[in-house]
Amino acid sequence: MQFSTAMPNRLFTDGDLAAVSSGSVLAAFFRISAVTAFSPDDHRLVHHAEELIGKSEKFRRERLASRIMLADFLRSTAGNPLPPFSFGRYGKPCFTGADMPFFSISHSGEHILLTLSQKPVGADVEAIRLRKGAQGVADRFFTENEAGYVRKYGQRAFFRLWTVREAVSKLTGGGIQDFSRITVDPVSFYVSADGCGSHPLVLLCETEELTAAIAVPVQSEVRSVIIDEAGRHDAVLKWRVPEAEGSDEP
Repeated sequence: MQFSTAMPNRLFTDGDLAAVSSGSVLAAFFRISAVTAFSPDDHRLVHHAEELIGKSEKFRRERLASRIMLADFLRSTAGNPLPPFSFGRYGKPCFTGADMPFFSISHSGEHILLTLSQKPVGADVEAIRLRKGAQGVADRFFTENEAGYVRKYGQRAFFRLWTVREAVSKLTGGGIQDFSRITVDPVSFYVSADGCGSHPLVLLCETEELTAAIAVPVQSEVRSVIIDEAGRHDAVLKWRVPEAEGSDEP
C-alpha cells in the first residue's frame, strides 16, 4: 500500500497508516461539524459529482464530509485527488487500484464512522434515539427470534441488531437486500451470512450516544480515533464480540 507523504498531516497519522497496513481496522468517528474548517480546495477531492445529483442537502453534506476524511487518510490533495473507485451492484464503493485499502462509511445524524482495512470490511453506526415503528421494522426484516428479542428488550436491542445486520450486509456488498440471508443469534450474537464464504466476525461498540458495529471476514484488531472540532485523539472505546455473557439481557 503506497501513500503520499508530500501533504502535511492534518488529522490522520503515520501510525494510522501503519496500523491499516499491518492488518488492523482503523475506525474513525467524527461529526460533520468537525469538517467545516477544511479549505474550499478540499471540495475538489469529491470528483464523483454524479453521486450528489438530486440528493438532499443532508446527504450531500454527509457524503462530502466522509469523502474529505477519506482523502485526508490517503494524503490526497486537490492536485492529487482520491484514487478512482467503482460501485458494486447495490452501491458499495471500493477503490479500483491494486494495493488500496478497503473502506466502509456510515452516517447517522451528525455521526459518521469511517473504517479502513486491508481486508473487506463493513461498518454501521446508529445514533441512539427513539425510533417509532422499530418493532415493525424488526418484524419485517429480522428473524422471528431476533424480533422477539426486540419485543422483549426494546429500542437498545433493536439498534444493536440493526447495526450488526447493516455491517454484515455492507461486508457482503448486498445492502439491505441481503438481510434475508443474515441470521443473528440475539444471545450469543453468532452471525451466519449466506454467500459470505465464512461466518463473519462482528465487533460491537456501544456508548450513550451511539451503537456501532464492524464486520470483518477474519479476526482483526480495531484502532479507534475520535475527530472533533478541537482536532483528533485516540479513542478509549471497547470493541467486543457482542455476547450476552451468561445473560439474555442486551
